[in-house]
Amino acid sequence: MGTMTLTIETPEDEKLYLYPESDISGSGSMETTGSSRYGVVNDDKDNIDYNNYVYVDVNYWRSAYFGMEDHIIGTGTINYVKMYQTIRSSLPPASENVYYRFRIFPTGNTAVHYSSDYLINLTNSWSKESYLWAENPHTGTAWTWSDINTMYTGIGAQSAQNSGLTTTTLRPNAVGSYSQMGVEPFTNSRWTVVDEETLDTDDYLYNTTQDSTAKQTFHISTGTFSGTITNVTIYGWAREMVYGYWKSNCAMIMRLSGNEITSTPANMSHMYNWKLYTLSSDTAPHTGAWTQADIDDLEIGIQLHTGKHVDDNETRCAQLYAVVTHYASEIPQIQIASCYTEVGYTPAAMVSYLNKPSKISINHSSNVKMLNFWSGNREVYTTTRSNKTTIMCGTEYGDGSMERINNVRAQTKNKGALTISDLDMPCYNGIYKVRSFGWKRVSKKPEVFEWILELEDTELL
Repeated sequence: MGTMTLTIETPEDEKLYLYPESDISGSGSMETTGSSRYGVVNDDKDNIDYNNYVYVDVNYWRSAYFGMEDHIIGTGTINYVKMYQTIRSSLPPASENVYYRFRIFPTGNTAVHYSSDYLINLTNSWSKESYLWAENPHTGTAWTWSDINTMYTGIGAQSAQNSGLTTTTLRPNAVGSYSQMGVEPFTNSRWTVVDEETLDTDDYLYNTTQDSTAKQTFHISTGTFSGTITNVTIYGWAREMVYGYWKSNCAMIMRLSGNEITSTPANMSHMYNWKLYTLSSDTAPHTGAWTQADIDDLEIGIQLHTGKHVDDNETRCAQLYAVVTHYASEIPQIQIASCYTEVGYTPAAMVSYLNKPSKISINHSSNVKMLNFWSGNREVYTTTRSNKTTIMCGTEYGDGSMERINNVRAQTKNKGALTISDLDMPCYNGIYKVRSFGWKRVSKKPEVFEWILELEDTELL
């Protein structure tokens, strides 16, 4: 039967992704949330675990260096090496003295390293950053595959004290000075019906006594504020259940050491949906600047007045919380959750062989049916269609069958033009685009595979 030859003379450029597989001795000055540094940053680039990372939380330089997994390519021309890292600051970073930089070790020696410029465009949201070396910075020449196997990669960073404004949310955690409302469902820990992070209107405080006012205040969880506190705003979600002749209203309460600030009562009648009410103050209820001790002792609450109605009326509150605006006088963590390397290369000419096909079809309707009923593995590489599709079917058998199938599979994934030669009928020798390649094992002993190759003649595209 003989074989046919499949050749891609000028393959399209491809990318190889390499991930850390070890920590380099002597480089472990960064902290980690896991048992190793490389283990928390070697996630697949499309599936990053943001809960685990290496980090720096000091205002001096720290680093982490990684040994990379070996490549399996070995041929072709390397066009560049590009490092990627997914990074953030745990808080809005300080405006200066926060740095990080990429590092590469082309010789596999930590004493010989090359770095990117200092990068300072950090925020408290995760971002993917990158740096590209078109040449080996040690030799000044094109990268080689030996370089790729030898090199280490890494990162260096330092944080700095944060002096920017930030916010902290505090929620009720104990009953305060007033407990004049009902609780649904009933609980002695009445703050639990209003302390949710997400509004839940199935549990709430309520006032069902018509033409009456009820108050409820709570102590709140504490935070640590070493920087200046500039504002405290309290929020409450509330509503009236029926029309109350324009007399139902709501007011927010701040209470500290017997001193109270109360917002102007806001009309609730005709407000048939939940509404957010607020009270904001740049000073504490005793009229002084806010302090840490004030936040620790602060009570927040709500006042509900239920208007008269011929039927029962009711006002409710489903959520309360305070937001403290302050300067963050602390050193945020510089966190790195992902680190990988992209090697861009042009593959060498790709040659593979298959037994000559037992069937060749250029009938469009027959080809569609043939593909629809194919029951083996089939990989589709392009959806481009011409007026005619050429289908070749054949069989591989004996030693090396699986290797030949895998060689063709790897080759046909490249989108370069495929030249087929050595067919008995010269009219089918030519240049094609590969649409798909499929195969199925018919027998293990002896090893037999059937294959199907779907092609588009480039002259018809």
